Amino acid sequence: MFHDFTLGWDRVPGPGGVGRVYDDGVFRGSGIPWVRNPDNFSGWCNGVTGTDGVFTANPSSPCANGTQVMANMRFRFEPEIHPVDWVVIRSQIDVLDNLVMGSTPEGGYTAGFRSPFAPNQFLSNTQVSPQVGLNTLTDSILVKRAWAEATNSTLGTLRFGRMPWHWGLGMLQNAGNDTDADYQTTVDRVGYQGRYRPYNLFFGAAWDFMSSGVTSQRRAIDAGQGQTYDLSMYDNVHQVVAYAGRQLDIEDQRAAVARNEVVFNAGGYVSYRWQFLSGEGVQTDRATRAGGTMIDAIEAGTLNGSSQTYGEGLARRDAWQLTTDGWFQILGKIFRVEGELAYTRGWMYSAANNAASARNGYYISQFGALLEAELRPIPRLRIELKMGYASGDAETEGLSYSNGVAQFNDDRILTNFAFHPNQRIDLIFWRNIQRQISGAYFFRPSAQYDFISDPEGNRFFGRVDVIWSRAAEWISTRGNHADLGIEIDATLRYESNHRRDPNDRRPLPGFFALAQYGVFFPLAGLGARDDERNNSSSTLRTLELLPAQTVRGVLGVTY
Repeated sequence: MFHDFTLGWDRVPGPGGVGRVYDDGVFRGSGIPWVRNPDNFSGWCNGVTGTDGVFTANPSSPCANGTQVMANMRFRFEPEIHPVDWVVIRSQIDVLDNLVMGSTPEGGYTAGFRSPFAPNQFLSNTQVSPQVGLNTLTDSILVKRAWAEATNSTLGTLRFGRMPWHWGLGMLQNAGNDTDADYQTTVDRVGYQGRYRPYNLFFGAAWDFMSSGVTSQRRAIDAGQGQTYDLSMYDNVHQVVAYAGRQLDIEDQRAAVARNEVVFNAGGYVSYRWQFLSGEGVQTDRATRAGGTMIDAIEAGTLNGSSQTYGEGLARRDAWQLTTDGWFQILGKIFRVEGELAYTRGWMYSAANNAASARNGYYISQFGALLEAELRPIPRLRIELKMGYASGDAETEGLSYSNGVAQFNDDRILTNFAFHPNQRIDLIFWRNIQRQISGAYFFRPSAQYDFISDPEGNRFFGRVDVIWSRAAEWISTRGNHADLGIEIDATLRYESNHRRDPNDRRPLPGFFALAQYGVFFPLAGLGARDDERNNSSSTLRTLELLPAQTVRGVLGVTY
């Protein structure tokens, strides 16, 4: 359940001042990236019956509904194939990934999809499989990853394919493999990793295919078969990565902590990314210089005309980006301290997608940091503090790409740092409304207590998190104030099986269930500016920020 995630910005009266006839322009200018409940624009809730007995909508008195409720699901399947003892093929397949329950009834939800047995949704008796182009934008089965690993105990491991990438606390590179994750870092990579076990050292390097640009699949006559190839060499985004560090194997780590020793793990990586030209925004699919369909192009002998169109539409990106990321972890029997710092430096000739709007250079200079501290003073109690910082930009309006960051005053330095969207610290503001921590810093103290923790593996605990968020640059917020809001989240969770080692976060097979409640209190940074509140002719003088609330329930099985 999501309640009032618009934070009150959709309650501003319209120009006529009539009750709840909301001003659409005001909400669009709020910078809140949330899709509003369309119930608020329907006049059927307060419709009227005329003298002719006909019930009609009343647009001057629309429905008032700030709540959105739904359920969704996912089946994640991760099969492995072991042809020989030193080679493994891994994969990740999601079935009905984040499918909203009830979203594919046989009655359909568009005019183009109807069943002869159910002429409308109300008469539907069954759900049908999601099919792209028919009743959904997402396939029923999504093959997320597939890669191979060949390991030699002396030489190391060679990995190749589409694979996850996780580093440190997951601030920038986050594999998103936990059961409730919705975002992931997945790379097309050829990489090598080695270890020097006497000192518990690891090191590696990789080549990443970040973007190949347009391929022949869109232009091939025998589409769906044959070898697809990369058309342009200049529109590719390349990346190389090198990393090294020290980390104990999990078994050695457990043994050391059990002996009351302090374990120190640390590492760092450097990545370099570059691109010369960009074809973003150039129409290539079924487009030719002469126009018409693919069949027309083949018959006219102008199939390659679209390649010429694409080439002429290439824009100069001429970009490079260097990212350095350091991570450390200190483990003890009753404590954990872990941190990650990253800095990105780069340059691009144009941030636009076409040559006509190219700019003469943007510099990239962004910094982010994340720190987690955990103390377990008694066996069942866990006290935590998590805090993070993402550099902002005083020459922008908005905190992240979700709400449309706009550069002002001919600003040529991009300093807005963004955490990975799977770096979750709350239930409402950063997780759902903003969707990504960016241009802000936060503090999150937490307490967790195990009410049940028996030797058979059953566990039942409660947890409370308090999150205080502030903008890194106050001028970039809608209200020109640094304070964004305070959120309080509470969780109750039951697990039929769990690991005793708090430093081992891999789930064991079993059933789990959780219930969560969160409330977010927006502060001045998300409201109207002072000059708008003090302006008697402004509709925003009456804006009242409303708290957002959420209720979540999760049932799951890990295996």
